[in-house]
Amino acid sequence: MTSHRITFEGPADLAIGIATALADADGVDLTASDPIAKVDDHTVRLAMTADGSVDAVAHGISRDAREQEP
Repeated sequence: MTSHRITFEGPADLAIGIATALADADGVDLTASDPIAKVDDHTVRLAMTADGSVDAVAHGISRDAREQEP
C-alpha cells in the first residue's frame, strides 16, 4: 500500500465530493485531510493523504469527477 498526497483546488462542492469519494472508495483509506483553505471567492484548496494502490485512488477520484459532470 502506498500513501498519496492529493491536493485539489477548485469549487468547494467538488472538493467535498472528491474527499467523500476517496473516503468511500474500495481499497482506499483516507488517512488525513487539511482544513479547506479559501483561495478566492470561487475556489478552495483541500489537501488530503490517502493510502491505497494508484488504481484505487485514481478510480475514487475519477468516479466522483464523472458523477459531477453536467
